[in-house]
Amino acid sequence: MVGITKTPSAVSRWDLFHNLRSHIAAQTLAMFDIHRDDRLIHKESAKERQKQDNEAENALHSTLQKFGVLSSQTNETLQNIATKHIATSEIEQSLV
Repeated sequence: MVGITKTPSAVSRWDLFHNLRSHIAAQTLAMFDIHRDDRLIHKESAKERQKQDNEAENALHSTLQKFGVLSSQTNETLQNIATKHIATSEIEQSLV
């Protein structure tokens, strides 16, 4: 109801059809035999997907370590991850 409460007529229209919308939603759930206590699991939260995500994270982590991105040495200059080329101060300024 956020945004429509500024005019009483809008609130009345919304309130008149609230029961109808609830009825349609309940009938749709019944038609597809879905019960409110059913547990619907999105495929992104399944165990296999979590395993794939963990493998992808590990691969990314090892690649970043290989290029020295996650090293303990902090370098204040802008550097290309793959080639290790260091950007000049003019390039750094133009990117900012």
